[in-house]
Amino acid sequence: MALVTAFGVGCFHFGVRKSAPFHFSGEEYLKELRDALQSIPSISNIQCENESRLKAMQFPVEYDPPNIHDDKGIFPYVQRFDLTFTVYIPFRVQERLARIEAAPDFSTERSTEHFRVYMIYNYFFPVTFVELLSPDATTSPSDAVRIVREFLKEEMGRYKGEYLEFQFLGPSPLHGNFYILTEPRQEAKEAITLKVTRTPGYSTIEYWVDETRDLNQARAAVFFRTVRELGFFYHWHNAQYWLWHEWEGLQELVTDVMAIQRKRGAFAAVQRLLRTGTITRDLRLALAEFGQAYVFGKSAYQINMQGIYSTLKGESLRHFIEDGVEDITYPIKEIGDVVEFFETRTLKRVENLVIVIAALLGGVVGSLMTILLGRLF
Repeated sequence: MALVTAFGVGCFHFGVRKSAPFHFSGEEYLKELRDALQSIPSISNIQCENESRLKAMQFPVEYDPPNIHDDKGIFPYVQRFDLTFTVYIPFRVQERLARIEAAPDFSTERSTEHFRVYMIYNYFFPVTFVELLSPDATTSPSDAVRIVREFLKEEMGRYKGEYLEFQFLGPSPLHGNFYILTEPRQEAKEAITLKVTRTPGYSTIEYWVDETRDLNQARAAVFFRTVRELGFFYHWHNAQYWLWHEWEGLQELVTDVMAIQRKRGAFAAVQRLLRTGTITRDLRLALAEFGQAYVFGKSAYQINMQGIYSTLKGESLRHFIEDGVEDITYPIKEIGDVVEFFETRTLKRVENLVIVIAALLGGVVGSLMTILLGRLF
């Protein structure tokens, strides 16, 4: 057995922070990206591959681009593009960045000062592999993702350009330390054998390959095998966060209705009559839109999971990924019942008000008729 390499995984992206409206150009984006990375002295060996599709992108942008950290998607959305670069981070800087992270399970072991970052864009979200180069120790390569992430955040914060910003999903929705190891040809049952060891905190994911493969072949095979399922994992996490934030908006509308109902006094009665109907209509519409997104989202999740794993042969990260995806059930029907209750109460109030107004108008009309008839006769 021999260790080939160790790496951690994450979801990094260089997004556009330019305010709309503007015209997006793939060539301009690539130029800004190279300029931004080249402006950081610790970054070297920058390579862009499969960039033809990105270069050809040209379209108007009418709304401000989303940030993947804000759960609204990714911009620009690229189905095929690879960005790789090497990062040098001295141990003293790593220790300082670790203090910024301040996570209880964060390791400050002196493993390596050199990292190779692979940002691979596929059909779903981009997947970032952070590889440790010539490490002295490899007990926690997942720490490299957090170190590099904090380093890029800091360096891009100093970047004077107004076009790009460093974005990431997380801080760490997928917890795992990844290793590529070799085994003798006669012991290798498949081209790649996957072994997952679940442990509290960060699990261990090992890819065993034939010892005759060199590092580049082994790495490329593992990345190709895992990038689609990891990309979908990050895509689905982003969608889950979006649903949760939309649900928070629904909860705020329900809170507004409840607050109005609790008020007392004549002014509060008028406010209940005027505002409750408007808020419940907004809530009913928002609830319908949320329910539609929730149902379509679950259907898309099942379809994509089936599509990914029907073609992926051998062992996979499926169970590992499914464990990391929260299956949240939202009380859509219950909130709908609450809306209906307030709508019914509002309707009753309107009916009662109509009766009172009709009675008042009837009394006024009767009085006027009495006065007129008295004057005539």
